[in-house]
Amino acid sequence: IILLLEDGNIDEALAVVAIAASNFGFAYSTSYTQSANSTADFINSTLDVLISFDQTNTSAVDEMRANQLRLVTNFTQGQIEATKSALLQGVEAGLNPRQQALLFRQSIGLTENQITWVMNYRRLLEEGSKDVFDRVLRDRRFDSTILNAINNDEPLSSKQIDRIVERYRERVLIYRSETIARTESLSAVHQGVDNMYFQAIDSGVLDETNMQQTWHTSPPEKRIRDSHKSMDGQVRKMGEAFESGAGNYLRYPGDPEAPVAERVDCRCMKTTRFKVLTG
Repeated sequence: IILLLEDGNIDEALAVVAIAASNFGFAYSTSYTQSANSTADFINSTLDVLISFDQTNTSAVDEMRANQLRLVTNFTQGQIEATKSALLQGVEAGLNPRQQALLFRQSIGLTENQITWVMNYRRLLEEGSKDVFDRVLRDRRFDSTILNAINNDEPLSSKQIDRIVERYRERVLIYRSETIARTESLSAVHQGVDNMYFQAIDSGVLDETNMQQTWHTSPPEKRIRDSHKSMDGQVRKMGEAFESGAGNYLRYPGDPEAPVAERVDCRCMKTTRFKVLTG
């Protein structure tokens, strides 16, 4: 990456990042398949039947491919925008190629807004502003050092600032990684479960008219979106969408077709029930 930046090949340097983005799509498909297989096991043990998840099923293949493409496209475009923003700010600041390469590395995995968080955090440290303590993701172990510097009117050294900012960046990256993991795993799990149930319906193992799905919001209360509070306990027929308090429709928590505001970091869940007929 350093060599590419020294030659001015920013687009080629960004292409290196794009290759790594494909891992997101594979991880989604893995979670999708695992949840579908677990659902098949549940159906088999409950009904004493033998059915398995068909990975070659057209709808399953289409869903996994569509989500792989969505994840790779969204991550790549977002990363390109974020990295270009960081590099442009580096150029404006007069950084040399190696310093820009470091900035490039630090931008990987962050959104454009999050890069701004990091840069603003550095600025606050350099200015000796107490606003730095408003940053929720800061490493509080540095608080006493920062406060002493402010109270004694003794600016932090460049080395200290670099260390504190790097730790903040790492925590922001962890925050984003955990958010993506929760959001996409929730979507993959529910999508895989639904696909397996529909395969069971298509094969005659389950009767769609004897099935229902229920939305459950998850505690603690402060983690629940306002638009999802009214959804708790909503019951729908199999395949019918739930309606949020904002008037949006979701097939399940984390539905990738729903607005971003309805799905990111959602902690809700959906359960599916079916009647076991005897005789």
